[in-house]
Amino acid sequence: MRSFIFALSFCCSTNAIAGTVEFFDESSFLALSGGTQIVHFDELNPGDNAIQGNEYSGLGLQIVQREGLPINVLFFGDSSFITRNGFPESVHSQPNAISSSGVNVGLGHNDAFSDNFDFIFSTPVFAASLFVGNIGPGETSVQFLRPDGSVLAEETFTTGHAGLIGGGFNNRVFYGAITTERIGRIRTIEGTFDLDGILYDDIRFSASSAVPEPSGLISAAIGAVAWVGYRRRRVKVR
Repeated sequence: MRSFIFALSFCCSTNAIAGTVEFFDESSFLALSGGTQIVHFDELNPGDNAIQGNEYSGLGLQIVQREGLPINVLFFGDSSFITRNGFPESVHSQPNAISSSGVNVGLGHNDAFSDNFDFIFSTPVFAASLFVGNIGPGETSVQFLRPDGSVLAEETFTTGHAGLIGGGFNNRVFYGAITTERIGRIRTIEGTFDLDGILYDDIRFSASSAVPEPSGLISAAIGAVAWVGYRRRRVKVR
């Protein structure tokens, strides 16, 4: 089990030392990222195969299901849906979240469908985050990718991950990154036949270049986490 709230990572380039800070607590992330654009899906009409992925292109976000599967908008504002399908803690900002394996009709879950999504930024960003819900019993991985497709940061989530909100499979977790580099996309890796119906909610991002230099970013991150009462940290070296 990983018992930490955020991780610090450094990598060297030919030009400078770049810093990336990963967050598993939304308050700490927001304290540093400032004003972010948020896509919470709540204004969409719920339904299976409800969106094509270009609905937020005007905001600079494209959503791609990498297997070409339907993107469903699940509605949790109806008590009958929650009663039938459970997992109200899996959605961060009700009523809506998106999924491919999670469906509005029938049993509420199609285990033969993956939830392999790319959230692509038309202009690479310095800060990005999302909520992942209904984790387990399998694993769900999330990567922040540079514009060239290389991995800037990544994490694998299970029901034992630190910072999980809720309990059992009725859960969600926050994952964000602020970097002095650029994030080209958020990629999720979630396979089939693992008995979970993963949900994605509240995609945040900011193209603002008002990000401190690496030393300042790290110092600010430490201060932000201390401010919300967390004291445990781990350093990741790449």
